[in-house]
Amino acid sequence: MTIYQRGDVWYYLFYINGRRYRGSTKALRKKYDELAPQPLNSFLQISCEIGICEGEIIDLLKADVHMSEKADEWGHYGYVQIRQGKPEFRKRSLPITPLAKGILTTWMAKSKSDLVFSREDGVSPISAFTLIQQQERMRKLLKLPWDACVHSARHTALTNLGLTGVDTFTLQRAAGHANITTTRKYVHPTPPTMKDAFQKKVRNERRERRTTRKRVASMGAIPSNGDHPAKRGAVQ
Repeated sequence: MTIYQRGDVWYYLFYINGRRYRGSTKALRKKYDELAPQPLNSFLQISCEIGICEGEIIDLLKADVHMSEKADEWGHYGYVQIRQGKPEFRKRSLPITPLAKGILTTWMAKSKSDLVFSREDGVSPISAFTLIQQQERMRKLLKLPWDACVHSARHTALTNLGLTGVDTFTLQRAAGHANITTTRKYVHPTPPTMKDAFQKKVRNERRERRTTRKRVASMGAIPSNGDHPAKRGAVQ
């Protein structure tokens, strides 16, 4: 299942017998935030925010969190460096948003080990099985489709990034995919985004025509036949 945002409405996509359906709800994400237990709640939020997958969150080290006190011009507080992964494409840097900063700061303060996220003892790593169990209970509680899993949060982040109009190759790099075919599965064009794409194309073409006309005008007007010296009998 994929959750993505259009305006103030959250949608989720799911498949039944090979056919694609879309449900919509404004409260879906809010319910997750209110009802999801820890560590699932934090994992879902940060994964939805920056597109990091649950395995990368579990293995994330404090040394790989390069956080600044002040935000840059884009509102980011540094970056998270993903060092592990095969192939090499998995190694990348992801921005720290305000929400991600709050989550990372809270968990790093509780952890007594080199890991950012740890169990209640502050030392042991989070178990992937724990996340799966918690998500399964949430799926039944919210009556979500069968394929609503922890990894859906990462799918959500990448789908929302794709809806901004970013090119597929940039999306591939952010996701850490080795094959662009995999990235295409994370992009779900909607009728509005298709319309926006063609409108953008028209705007670009108009901009290019205006630029061309200005460039020609700056070169000076081409004399007409009546103004040409040879037509006036001028001596050359």
